[in-house]
Amino acid sequence: MKNQRSDSYIFTADPLSAFDMEKLEMVKKTVRAMNKEAKTAYGYAVRRAEYHGEPIPKAPTRKRVRLMGRGPRKQAALNDYGRKRAYDAYLPQRHAIRFDVYIADVR
Repeated sequence: MKNQRSDSYIFTADPLSAFDMEKLEMVKKTVRAMNKEAKTAYGYAVRRAEYHGEPIPKAPTRKRVRLMGRGPRKQAALNDYGRKRAYDAYLPQRHAIRFDVYIADVR
């Protein structure tokens, strides 16, 4: 996958496709498990550092699954706001025809 703008991009999902929705649920469960494991490991590391008098380690970076709506924006913006450029930067999920799925760090 070269010539990508983002390293966080995973796949494009069609909300009407059962396969894509199952795949999305699997990604969400995986990220949830990764975050839980990182939190548990961090708790052990903090307790170990406190016990041995070492500096407390930096908290792990959590991950999140983000869905970005894709599809026609002009008609949706006209219906919602009466102007066609309202959704140039962001398309709400209720208007999306498909979703780009990203896994990104939580800041």
